Amino acid sequence: MDTPSLFPQDYKKISFTQNWNNKLNCKFFTTIRLQKNKFKVGDLAIVDLAGKEIKLVQVVAVKDARLYEMDSTLTLLDAGYMPNQFRELMHRMYSKQVISVDDAPFIVLTLATLEVYSIAPNQ
Repeated sequence: MDTPSLFPQDYKKISFTQNWNNKLNCKFFTTIRLQKNKFKVGDLAIVDLAGKEIKLVQVVAVKDARLYEMDSTLTLLDAGYMPNQFRELMHRMYSKQVISVDDAPFIVLTLATLEVYSIAPNQ
């Protein structure tokens, strides 16, 4: 059962099932999401890892991207995978949400940690 949030309702939530490439322990990190997630520079968000709120972050950059545009620098830092492996991961995560994952618009969010409430376990 999820515990009630201690944060204002207007804060966005960014949920993770695991700590990809141990990025959640960094001061700055990225996350790649389907473009349906509406974020803008300056937004505050709570990072949730497996149902536990672990930190408060601020969006510092938002960039549109397609899978074919994501090079190894981005995919390795974001998830610890080479582009082909990353593409397979995106297919597993999003194939039920969009008609074509390869053609789907994604956003790359760059996030800055403002406050840490719980250290994310290394994975």
